[in-house]
Amino acid sequence: MLGRAWPLPVGPVPVGLLLLFALVAGAVWWFEGRFSTTAEEAAKRLVPLSAEQIQSVNLATPDGRTSFSRGADGKMAVDGTSPASTPTPSPAATPGLAPATLSPSARVESIVNQLSSLTVDRVVLKEASASSEYGLDIPRMTLSITPKTGGVLTLAIGDLSPDESSYYVRRDTTKDTVLVSRYSIDDLIKVAGEVLNAP
Repeated sequence: MLGRAWPLPVGPVPVGLLLLFALVAGAVWWFEGRFSTTAEEAAKRLVPLSAEQIQSVNLATPDGRTSFSRGADGKMAVDGTSPASTPTPSPAATPGLAPATLSPSARVESIVNQLSSLTVDRVVLKEASASSEYGLDIPRMTLSITPKTGGVLTLAIGDLSPDESSYYVRRDTTKDTVLVSRYSIDDLIKVAGEVLNAP
């Protein structure tokens, strides 16, 4: 008994290749779509940039100011010079007793990564407030972020909200005042202080 005739006017090889192509295209769409940032997620970000898109950051607090930028090697450097790495302890040093310290470059990379991941909890005002009511007349910290392409983004971090769960943040570029989670900003302020006070 002979096998059944192929029912389509196109041979089985082109049909198989077409199905294989569709399967590969679907897999690419699935995996790339899962890990890309949607427009809705981007709108919730405090800074609409990935860490790699940030070229330089100027940081000012009541304790001082510093700036850092991305060098030709792609790494952040404090004040335009490559930060020294943390010295390696001598073999005679007792392990486990010395506190772990991050190098200035690691602290700066931490700031840049935190900036790119911070999200807005809520828009308070559709204007860039400098009100003492929000602690934005004398901010705790001001950041000027320069992307590789595009204009400078400026943020000012003010006081805690009445329930102490969020900080008021003024975004001069988008001309609004928003609330951002306290825990994210506390960590950012701590790391920024370490950069300012680094030897």
